[in-house]
Amino acid sequence: MLREEEKMHFAAALHTETGPYREKNEDSMLLMQADSSCGQVVMACVCDGMGGLERGEAASAAVVRTMRDWFAERLPGLLAGGLEGQEIRRQWREAAACADRMIAAYGHRNGIELGTTCALLLIAAGHYFWMNIGDSRIYRLSDPVCRLTADQTWVRREVELGHLTEREAVVHPRRNMLLQCIGTGPAVRPDFGEGEAARGQVFLVCSDGFWHEVTEEEAALRLRSRDLTRTEVLEGILSDLSAVCLERGERDNISAILISTA
Repeated sequence: MLREEEKMHFAAALHTETGPYREKNEDSMLLMQADSSCGQVVMACVCDGMGGLERGEAASAAVVRTMRDWFAERLPGLLAGGLEGQEIRRQWREAAACADRMIAAYGHRNGIELGTTCALLLIAAGHYFWMNIGDSRIYRLSDPVCRLTADQTWVRREVELGHLTEREAVVHPRRNMLLQCIGTGPAVRPDFGEGEAARGQVFLVCSDGFWHEVTEEEAALRLRSRDLTRTEVLEGILSDLSAVCLERGERDNISAILISTA
């Protein structure tokens, strides 16, 4: 068992904006924290729903509920037995597949198309684990600044194949075309990653409405010389950055979660 001074603690905040151009906020977010024998654990999830009106909101909310249940019902057993990245990936893949079938069935019954992205981050026992489906993103804004996830989009694939440049991808008419999405079937294929968590790190989980207008370098700059152990400070940073997105003309919903480690 870890001594108290060895246990990691977190400050976390979330913020969302419907924006002036959308009738409804189709993003859903989840931020959960709990104490354990290995210190605090925190999980953040941002889902960007698609389908219009209440359809996208229904899809993103369904995935958030699925991951909330996983945190409450499955994570305690993993913490008791020791976190294994392979087992976390297996359970998350299973949860994503379950949500995919549930949303697809709902759409079929109602004669509608709907789906959602999912960016999921867990920090526990000195490690972080993430899953990504679609084009919501996870960044580490310290040690050094980097994007942990890769967009599962048509333009990202074309850039990797050398068919498009990064500059061309930003303005391409198909820049919003997803290759993976929960709810559309036939089989969702998440990306996964993990790493070592250390004190003094900051993580950002956000929808594309946030990262369209704010770069990771801009976000990291806002963190400098700030007391990131205070939730109200993190809330203020997210509010300010969301205002920047709106000032720059972002038309989508804007959602983001900040987590700092101490």
